Amino acid sequence: MAWEDSFDCFADEPVGEPPAPPPWLLAAWEERERLAPALAPSARTAARLDQADRLADALKELDAEEARLAAERARILAALTASVGGDSLDPVRRADAPSIAASEVAAALKISQRTARAQVAEALELTAEDWSGVLGAMERGRLPRWRALAIMAAALPVPAERRAAFAAAALVQACPPDPERIPSLGALGRRLRRLVEDYATEPLAIRRREAAARRRVDVEPAPDGMCWLAAYLPLEVGAAIDTRLEALARSLQSPTEPRGIGQLRLDVFADLLMGADCVRATVNGPGTPSTGGTKADVPIGTPGGIRTELIVTVRARTLRGDSEASGEIIGYGPIDADAVRLMAAEAATWSRM
Repeated sequence: MAWEDSFDCFADEPVGEPPAPPPWLLAAWEERERLAPALAPSARTAARLDQADRLADALKELDAEEARLAAERARILAALTASVGGDSLDPVRRADAPSIAASEVAAALKISQRTARAQVAEALELTAEDWSGVLGAMERGRLPRWRALAIMAAALPVPAERRAAFAAAALVQACPPDPERIPSLGALGRRLRRLVEDYATEPLAIRRREAAARRRVDVEPAPDGMCWLAAYLPLEVGAAIDTRLEALARSLQSPTEPRGIGQLRLDVFADLLMGADCVRATVNGPGTPSTGGTKADVPIGTPGGIRTELIVTVRARTLRGDSEASGEIIGYGPIDADAVRLMAAEAATWSRM
């Protein structure tokens, strides 16, 4: 007997036909075959990118719609104020109209009188003739409310007769024709501060002296046993403090230091103000959230121990005293001629541009 015959004798005889797959499984197989090209990695990536683009476009449209709604809200609040005496020939009724309108808003929206007064004041300012271009840009969906408020806040030093011209120039900065060139809020603020100097009639040095008289430090309690500490001070002083904090905090960074740069800046800030001669640095690992690893004292050193740098641009005529044109601390904003000359006198290096 052949080997094949010996194996055949042990084989089981087939029992009928194999069962057919259930319909749901057949449908799943067919759907997988149909979608196989679309499920390739490159196709999936393209599909995700396409979906991300659509969602980003939807967000832009929502932003534009919010701008249009904010403009409509401002017009409604202004009309409400006019209806309760804002357009009256009687000066007393005209003066009382914003408060009456605010009471109506507070009752209708269930908000505080203070919040309602702020909304009415914003609407009356935004619908003023000087800001017609700003309001029009909002109605077209090109200018979000927060950008419009930034323009109006920056215009405080600008006299009323030059405000419309400032608004037109500010709109060019806030909503340029190319959407890719729209600045961030911080960049817009810096551009507006520079632009203000072209339209303000009162010199920056005078405005600075008046503002410096209001310098102060405020503490605002916050939840969870924390607080906000804010200082209102001359720009060059704040910029110097900021750069020194950054330099000291980065000097403490190491592979064993678990604190982020923001936490290090705050800890250095607190140690300096509390009169410490050194700051605490982690030297042998992050440890646990409660211990933070082993700490060591690192001397702060003399003011020259850590190198800090501020970049200031100024015209040579200003340095010679032939001009009172303002200078600018790059990344922060303009400073008056007297302040920039004092900074130049203490500068370690000068570079001609």
